[in-house]
Amino acid sequence: QIVPLCEFLSRTNQLPPKPSERDLILGQAETLFRDLYAHMPFKAQLYSDARPLEALQELRQAMSERDLSELEFHTRVLEAFASVRDAHTAYIMPPPFNGAVAFLPFRLGLAKATTNELELFVTRIMPVSQDGGFGHPTFGIGATILRWDGLAAIEAVLEANAVGGNTTARVARGVQRATIRPLSLALPPPPSEETVTLEYRVRGSPKIYSIDVMWGVGVGLGPDRGIPSAAFSMNPAQCAVQYAQQRLWGRPSRSQPSTATGTAASPATAPEISKSDLSVFSALDKVFQFQHAGGVERPDFVRPSELTDGTGRRFAYIRVREFDGNSPLGNAADLQDEFRRILRFMDSKGPDGLVLDLRGNPGGSIDSAEQMLQMLTPVPVEPANFHLVNTPAMRQVLARLKVLQHDGKLRKWLDDDSDPHDPITGGRTISDLSAERARGQAYMGPVVLLVDGFTYSAADIFAGGFADHQIGPILGVGYETGGGGASVWTHSDLLLTLPKVKGVEVAALPSTVSMLVAFLRSSRVRQQRGKFIEDVGVESTIPYEPTFDDVTGTFAGLIRAACEQLAGRPVFRIDVTGPPVLTPEGVSLQITATGVRKLLFSIDGMPLSEADVEPGINTLIAVPGAIRGDREVVLLIEGLTDAASAPVVRTGVVVRQAPEPSAPGQQVESRSEREALPFGRKLPPSLTGLSIGVRARPGVKPPRSGSSRS
Repeated sequence: QIVPLCEFLSRTNQLPPKPSERDLILGQAETLFRDLYAHMPFKAQLYSDARPLEALQELRQAMSERDLSELEFHTRVLEAFASVRDAHTAYIMPPPFNGAVAFLPFRLGLAKATTNELELFVTRIMPVSQDGGFGHPTFGIGATILRWDGLAAIEAVLEANAVGGNTTARVARGVQRATIRPLSLALPPPPSEETVTLEYRVRGSPKIYSIDVMWGVGVGLGPDRGIPSAAFSMNPAQCAVQYAQQRLWGRPSRSQPSTATGTAASPATAPEISKSDLSVFSALDKVFQFQHAGGVERPDFVRPSELTDGTGRRFAYIRVREFDGNSPLGNAADLQDEFRRILRFMDSKGPDGLVLDLRGNPGGSIDSAEQMLQMLTPVPVEPANFHLVNTPAMRQVLARLKVLQHDGKLRKWLDDDSDPHDPITGGRTISDLSAERARGQAYMGPVVLLVDGFTYSAADIFAGGFADHQIGPILGVGYETGGGGASVWTHSDLLLTLPKVKGVEVAALPSTVSMLVAFLRSSRVRQQRGKFIEDVGVESTIPYEPTFDDVTGTFAGLIRAACEQLAGRPVFRIDVTGPPVLTPEGVSLQITATGVRKLLFSIDGMPLSEADVEPGINTLIAVPGAIRGDREVVLLIEGLTDAASAPVVRTGVVVRQAPEPSAPGQQVESRSEREALPFGRKLPPSLTGLSIGVRARPGVKPPRSGSSRS
């Protein structure tokens, strides 16, 4: 149901007050910020107005002096949470706000204009007429917004948003929230602003037009899921916005920009493609989209022609929309297996470089994000560290959990010996990547990562790991990612996990409201060890300023810029082109090496042999040393160049020998051949014959052992 803003707000004024619930809500909010909020010591230093405890105390005082409506009470609680500028830490409003979204019938994008100045453009319109247009002769896609209710357009956008610790995040969210706001997590426009007055200019005309547009409220447009676990990192407001946009707009309208005459070309049509074709679509199509230089052209998506540079190089593109698969089996392994399948397919179709797109990714499972990161590099990934706030109350909680021999989510922090004056505890990891390391790298070509101000939470942590392990350049729409460095816990997580200790009163909230809190603060590793992602984000290696054609199209300019970055990067490969074959001496392998001259072979850290190879020549190599027993083992292969004495590339071939000695020439089962697709699907013919391999960068020196622990 869609109603005018004024009608929706009039309903909220009729809500009966619930004074018995207010003290409970305020008490729980105070407990979060005083005792449990991992960022609180840092927020107070960064922002002079980040004083949620004072705001809650002032609300208590106001309640004692006069009657507050339900709308005013909940709005002031929301404002207290918003003061810390943290999308992870939120108050979720009761109905009718929960599940409601305020919106204007268009969307905006910020891009560089012909004057080289940033301007605000209309990038989407809600189709209301039969031709898919807006039903207005001049206002449409491509219109430049000059003024917004009398304010300069950019100034109005920044006023629309209070969440975001860095400029890129604030601007990106401001552009979004100027036209769409999930009312369960954000303040609605005031009644005095139910109509927005815009001054705008259309392409090809100097004339300035004016239009009044009314806010509407869609009821029942909230996200279809919450934060599922305490090992999660997701921006709930961004999820709500994306879900609402999908419900309100469906497939984005990408008509040609409107002109002074109001004409527009009709969208391009394309033949229908079966969603079951896994060479075109993902088994988890809500999460993954992909394309390659020889792929099928699809409307409103990256074109195959954009993934080649005219020299014969073939590039690949994968978009990861989130790190929460919500698969039919409800298993995070499905997400990881599907990503590995797509990577290996892209390795054959776009071997010269991968554009990995995390723009707009609100986060998800931290473990899945770090497992997927490991698939991109031969270097053992060091997971991010996470810290609890080091308040007296938190130290009491950990001491009590230790007495109770807690073996759950906080077990790694029970022996923390941080100085009581430290703001946070020592760091501990959430993910165990040892199994994923043993599987080897899934994509061998160079990788460039795309990010923007909406790259948040688990996607922020992925980007930090990508930079810390020097996997490739980061091409950013803006100067940094969204700056969400934490594991977010629901109030229910706290209630189920934390023991009762004196002074820490975690009690059940009224069923109509909820709270989220950044409970574990993340920090980076390797050369950036000890640095935090929260507020700061991950810096773009190469900032990119989008053009008008980018924001009103499919960002073709950004994709071209990414491919240019890939074209100049060397590729090192070790391709095992057939299954391992058992011989009386050991194992024989067909190998084609690219960019390396010598291969080193080992099992469980024990060197077996080495062999010289000619780059680009398929060579049969015998690896002496029998493998006994029926357990799976990893035959580690490392490559050396003429210029480096340490390995610059490495891959692992997982083999399993039958219990009884095999006859000479018998093939040994390898994981690469028997890996199944998610949900029991069969591999289509176009995906067969993939080789195992790995890619590395010059100067990277991976460990010689087959595995490592964090």
